Amino acid sequence: MNVPYPYEDGMAESWIGTHENSFNNGNGITYAIVNKDTRELIGTISLMGIKNIHKKAELAYCTEACHAIIEFGFENANLNKIFVLSFEDSIGSWRVMEKLGMV
Repeated sequence: MNVPYPYEDGMAESWIGTHENSFNNGNGITYAIVNKDTRELIGTISLMGIKNIHKKAELAYCTEACHAIIEFGFENANLNKIFVLSFEDSIGSWRVMEKLGMV
């Protein structure tokens, strides 16, 4: 929901440049996801907009890494709620959320 369109040249570098500050300030955690064999970057997974007062964060995801980041959020980031935003017609996203046990 937060990915701009069209995604213009230079926007990725700008977005990556925000990660360290978000992590240090406690409002976001973003990890790179790499292919195990080639070490090639294939995606990212994030807990964004961490709200310490409410102990919740939005999950921005790559399917394969969701279980691990949810576990991290609850066990290490002390969250009590993780949510996902999705377009109503994004059937793939809804299926991922169902597989994760989200309601």
